[in-house]
Amino acid sequence: MTADKLVLTTYSGVNAAFLLQDSKLLQMQVDCPQDYQIGDIFIGKVKNIVPSIRAAFVQFAAGQIGFLPLSDCKERSILHHRDGRPLSCEDEIVVQIKKEPVKTKEATLTTDISFQSEHFVLMPYSCGIHFSRKLDGMQKQKLTEQLTEIIAQFFGEYDIFSSQYGLIVRTNAVFAPFQQLSMQLHDLFHQAGEVLKCADKRTVFSKLYEQESFYEHVLSNTYHISELLIITDQKDVFAKLEESGYTNIRFYQDDRIDLLHLYGLHAQIAESASKKVWLKSGGYLIIEPTEAMTVIDVNSGKAIRRKETESFILQINLEAAGEIARQLRLRNISGMILVDFINMKETENKILLMERLRAYFAEDPIETVLVDMTKLGLIEITRRKTTAPLADKLSALAVQPAETHK
Repeated sequence: MTADKLVLTTYSGVNAAFLLQDSKLLQMQVDCPQDYQIGDIFIGKVKNIVPSIRAAFVQFAAGQIGFLPLSDCKERSILHHRDGRPLSCEDEIVVQIKKEPVKTKEATLTTDISFQSEHFVLMPYSCGIHFSRKLDGMQKQKLTEQLTEIIAQFFGEYDIFSSQYGLIVRTNAVFAPFQQLSMQLHDLFHQAGEVLKCADKRTVFSKLYEQESFYEHVLSNTYHISELLIITDQKDVFAKLEESGYTNIRFYQDDRIDLLHLYGLHAQIAESASKKVWLKSGGYLIIEPTEAMTVIDVNSGKAIRRKETESFILQINLEAAGEIARQLRLRNISGMILVDFINMKETENKILLMERLRAYFAEDPIETVLVDMTKLGLIEITRRKTTAPLADKLSALAVQPAETHK
């Protein structure tokens, strides 16, 4: 049985997903109740245009305002638009939620709408097929042959498809059977067609398209799903997964102990709120979020020896590198990250540390870039912002993680 598990259950009264790797919590997602989520498409109304920051503020639902960069505003998305007239206040416009609101910042909107499934992202008005960077040449070739056949079934000729749509092929598509790929593309074409057809006939603040359910969204963004054992105690979720053709699923039912306690998740969630994270070697991390960036300090801690050799320091730094990659995913830390590893003298050890970090970050479904090592030996990292940090979501649920395990 695979060591990796995806646990789908509830936490504090909301849907939750826990990705476990060798029994350690690697990623946690919770479904915070709100009227929208990333991927939803609305007819919004422009409330304000601020030329100095080249942005418009668009109301897309009752009491909900989003931030739309003017560079991201396409004329085709403005409903009842007169050619040549710039975007104006009170214009109605088709927008999609691109990023959730974070702290004082509004949700980010886009007019480049797209439709996502487990294996694809379909983009009207774009062109060409683009593959996940995690796919190698052989995998791309195999998928190209399959997609050529599928597109021919729907459009007759590739040129007809490429004149209307662009397609991003996600990493997990390489594991899917041909029929599943064909069905997903059919559904995406249908969804896109329905939205584009009805947009100019709907009233302002209408929701034109609703992204997948929480659990579907989790599955579509877990790119090595074929290698996971999915465990759930939700009967409706299990039934839907079975219906969708998943075979690596188990239904859990035991009144004596729930899934959260079975896998020791309460304690691991509490860890996600802790400033200090211990390493097996006796070293530890200090994780300090600030307004501008997140700072992480690596310390030798209990692993201190009278004479710290270069190889000993390298061992702690390499262990810390793996734990840092895990903590970024678990806490959903994004933006600029600065890491102060224990100083090493040997150039080859610094290179090895950087290579190891890049390998760990390549496993993160959210784009994480190792920028460089500064002259002072600090390592700069950036991680793309999509949703709020885990701490903010838990706070929104009125949960105190450190108190959940008693």
